[in-house]
Amino acid sequence: MKKNKVRLPVRLISVSALTSVLILLFLWYAAGIARRNPYFTVKEVICNEEDRNINFTYLTGRNIFSIDLGKESRYIAQLYPAYKRVRLVRLLPNRIFVEFSRRQPVACLRLHRYFYIDEEMVLFEPGPEGPASGITLITGLEGGLSKANNGSRCGLKELKAALDIIKESKKDKILSGYPIKMVNLSNPASVSYFISLPQAAGQAAVVPSVLEVRIPQDDIGKRISILAGLFAQLKNDLSSIKYIDMRFKEPAIKFKEEKGEKL
Repeated sequence: MKKNKVRLPVRLISVSALTSVLILLFLWYAAGIARRNPYFTVKEVICNEEDRNINFTYLTGRNIFSIDLGKESRYIAQLYPAYKRVRLVRLLPNRIFVEFSRRQPVACLRLHRYFYIDEEMVLFEPGPEGPASGITLITGLEGGLSKANNGSRCGLKELKAALDIIKESKKDKILSGYPIKMVNLSNPASVSYFISLPQAAGQAAVVPSVLEVRIPQDDIGKRISILAGLFAQLKNDLSSIKYIDMRFKEPAIKFKEEKGEKL
């Protein structure tokens, strides 16, 4: 039995290959012309931020096709750590658009100077106006992060625990109504943080009342859930509590005028 031979369309393959080569040569020739043409020289760089300290003059005067957008994006992101992402887009024939995505601060860290810190644990400067009012202040690491600088990433276990407390508290329906004023990390075995309590109706406008919570650095999500249950039970008595200690199997409550009680 004879086997049928498959005949390849040699002429069609040859024509297709030649066409592909010609197209590539044309594109290479056109790219060369575009790179030498002054029509494609960058005359303006625009961006979605109004920060006067951002300077893109080094990009002007260059051919728009000769600029490596990915490389420049990474370079600019290193110069301005307050931005999480930087993206460059060509606006033909002679403009470049720079899109900045700001980092969102989770807390303000007090070291040799103040830093914002985001969910990726990257430090960046608050700006000339200083930290925003109402943002959680993290203290107690002044001696342990002396080399921290703008744009550095900090992976300390204690700091991650503090950010987890803030994140889990904001996620909880009950605790989200009680802002965390300050987190103290001076004790390596546990975390102390201070919750702002709402001012009672008719109460004089004095120093806001705060409640201290002491919590270990493990199982934070579970302990925050237990704390939310306590707040739901004691919502009318929170202002009379000095601190709640979550470091034991059963939470311990210390009242301002009474001896500690256990629930």
